[in-house]
Formats: sequence, structure tokens, C-alpha cells
Amino acid sequence: MRIKIALSRVCLALLACGYSVAGVAADVNVEALVSAEAIHSDNVNRSADKESGQVFIIGAGLNSTITGNDGELALDYLAQQAIYSYDSDKNQLYHELDFNSRKGLGNSGVSAVLDAGMTTLPNDFSSNPLSDVVSGDLVQQSNVDAGLEFESNPRGWLDVRASARAGLNYYDDERSGDSQRYSGNLSVNNGSKAKTWFWDLSSNYVYREARDSDQATESVKYKGELGLQQIRGWSPFVRGVGESYFQGVQANNDLGEQESWGPAVRYYPSRNSYLELSYNFTRDDNDNDDYVGAALSWAPTSRTTLYAEYGQRFFGDAYEFLFQHRKRRLTTSISYNEEPVSFDREFFTDGDDITQLSLRRSLSASVSLALKRTTYTFSGRHVRQKRLSGDQINSENINYGVGLSISHQLTRDWTARVGADYDRYELENQTVEQQDDDYYRFNIGFDQRIAEELFLVYSYAFSDRASNVSSSEYQENRLSVQLRKNF
Repeated sequence: MRIKIALSRVCLALLACGYSVAGVAADVNVEALVSAEAIHSDNVNRSADKESGQVFIIGAGLNSTITGNDGELALDYLAQQAIYSYDSDKNQLYHELDFNSRKGLGNSGVSAVLDAGMTTLPNDFSSNPLSDVVSGDLVQQSNVDAGLEFESNPRGWLDVRASARAGLNYYDDERSGDSQRYSGNLSVNNGSKAKTWFWDLSSNYVYREARDSDQATESVKYKGELGLQQIRGWSPFVRGVGESYFQGVQANNDLGEQESWGPAVRYYPSRNSYLELSYNFTRDDNDNDDYVGAALSWAPTSRTTLYAEYGQRFFGDAYEFLFQHRKRRLTTSISYNEEPVSFDREFFTDGDDITQLSLRRSLSASVSLALKRTTYTFSGRHVRQKRLSGDQINSENINYGVGLSISHQLTRDWTARVGADYDRYELENQTVEQQDDDYYRFNIGFDQRIAEELFLVYSYAFSDRASNVSSSEYQENRLSVQLRKNF
């Protein structure tokens, strides 16, 4: 019931916002689709005890962008009604939604923003982290976020940006994760009139609280930099950074904090690239040693960007990395990030308390080569999530995997697809000391255009799960055909 109420409120808000923006719209783009798919699986429950069955999925989607003189809106929505031949009690309507909107309030520099989303996640990662609509072991997540943003004229002495937001997060099984969120951001930079000095002051505040208890998490982060603009490629400055994290009943437990300050210098070999070194005096209760930080920002062309940074945070050594490159038909992207998270069902297993903070380290990579008729895509991923405090149950979960897909246009109306994926999950839960699962997947398919924007999609997929928990092992063969119409 709560998910239906939340959905109706989101839809009403989207309609109101869309009407407001469309009233002054300069550009409107709308695309839609409808589909019907029939699927046969020889292991519909993906379990050691095989049971064959059919699943029928009826889908409808809408993609729309509206750009106005003082606002913009983007909507991407897909609804899928799943009908199970072997168990009508499993029949369910699934939603996928990504909505973002912004509406300027006159010439004040203030904008009203409204974001919303809906997605499906595995109900329990120890059961199967690769659950989908066919297996049906999913939980529907819904969120809505609204607030105000302010942006000053950057052509003056100051470039000021600020925001204040509030949001709600729901999971339709009500097991864990329903929460409310309040956040604020403020950044003050030098405007284009400042020619000698530069400054960068920013702060971020986030408070999350469970809707069924007074458990909460709170984070505060800030950064300050003040220095001279480039002098023959050199830019000396001083900096200070700090962060604090709290959790527990009304977030009254100090989980970790760190503050540091010190001198730094950047060298610019070109206008858009620099190398930075800093010496940081650390101030915290743990008497951590001072450290030398470094950062590299390299952008030799508009098609290549690289950023790498080393520092220290309250949990120890900290790294950040981002590389993006586009050259003709080749696109490469690699990123690495470390950040505490809470109230997130990623890696959720039975008995886990996601109101506590966990440290998530994420590495992702993708390489795409688009030739005249063939496209090759390689992807890699590694995620490590570790509990920062509390008991040792679910203390650390790990996923890493690789994937390769190939798409080849056979004729004007036929396209062939083939793909292979491998994933390993190492999960710590209450039933065993550690659950290690290996997933091997292979798929092949053909897309046939039978009329203008009307397609038939034929697919075969094979999945194999090996596990140190013998009752979790399974194999599945799946055949499907889909009829899709784009508008």
C-alpha cells in the first residue's frame, strides 16, 4: 500500500512540474514504446530443484525531454506487467523511472528542483544477486527528492552555488531501508573578475533517518582553498579539509572524523592540466600522522580527461580515479571511488542492518569499439563494501566480474548479438561464515525489423551458479521472443 501511495504522489508531482515547464517550452521531444514478450525457462525459480514454466511480460515506456526558457525536464519511464503461468500469485507490475526537472523562479537565480526514481533490486543478495523479472525475487525501490537551488552570476567577484533538499526512500517489502533524507550544499568560488587570487570554499551536509525508528546517519564535509592564480604555470595556495560521520539513535554516535590543513602548490604544464602536491597537518582524536597528498588533472584534448588523487580520510588511505577517452570509434571509461553509504540495499542479505554506515569502494571500467557494422563492448567491475562499526555479521561483501558483448549488423533488417559474463560474489551473512558464488552467463540473440519501428527480438540465455552452499547451485536455459513497437 505504501508503494502505491508513493507512486501516485510522484506521478502527480511529475505532471504538475511537466505542465509548468512545458508552458514556456522551446523544445519538446517525446518517444514511446510498447512490447509483448513470451519467455520459457527450464528453471523459473533459479534453484537446485528445477521447475519449468512460462512468463509473459507486457511493457510500455515513455522517454521525454522538455527544454524551456527557464527550466528543463527529463522523463524516462518503463512499466512491465509480469504474468507467471505456473503461479498467478507472483504476477506483479514493475516500474523503472528516472525523472529530473528544474524550474527557474524569475531572475532571482533560484530554481525549484524535483527528482524521482523507481527501480528493482534483488530482494536478498545471498539468495541471488542476479534476480530479474523472470525469477521474480525482487524488491521495488522508490524515491523522491525536492528542494531549491541557487546560482549567482559567475561574472562578478563571487560565484556562489547553494542547495537545500529533502527526500523520501521506500522499499515495497518494508524489510529495511525506508528513510527520509535532508541535505544541504554550499560552495563559494572566485568569479571571473578576480584576477590575482582564487578561492574555493565548499561544504556538504546529509542526514538520513529510518522511517520506522530513530536510527539515523549524519555526515558533514567541508573544503577550503585560498591561493594565487597561475604565475608562469605555478599556483601556490593553502587548503583545509574535514569530515565527520555519525550514526545510531538520532545519529548521536561519533563514528569517525578527520581534519587537516597545510600548504600546497599546483604546476600547470597547460591551461587545463595540473599536478598538485600538498603537505597536510592532521588534527583528530586518533593522533594520525601528517601526510603528503597528491593529485593529477590531465586534459590534453577535449576528448581525453584524467583525474587521480591520493589523500587520507578518517578510514585511512583514500584514492580517487577517473579516466575518459574518446577517439573516433573507441570509447574508454575507468573510475574508482570510495565513500561511506547507508540506507542502501546494495549487498543486502537477511539480517543485515543497513542503517549503519558502510564503506563502499567501487571500480568500474568499460571499453567500446564501434566499427562499421560491429560493436564490441568490454566491461569490468569490482565493489567492496565493509561495515565501519558494529557486529561482524555482514562485515564485508565483495563483487567482481567481467563481461563481453558483440553486436553485428547482418543485413539492413537483421542484427545478431552475443555476450558472456562472469561474476563472483563473496558474502558474509548469518547462515554461513562466508558464501562464495560464481555466476557464468552466456546469451545470443537476433533483432529483426519487420516494419518501420517494429521489431521482433529472439533470445537464448544460459546461466550457471556454482556455490560453496550446495543448495544454492543451479543451471537455467531460457528462450524468449519479444515484439516491440517504437513511436
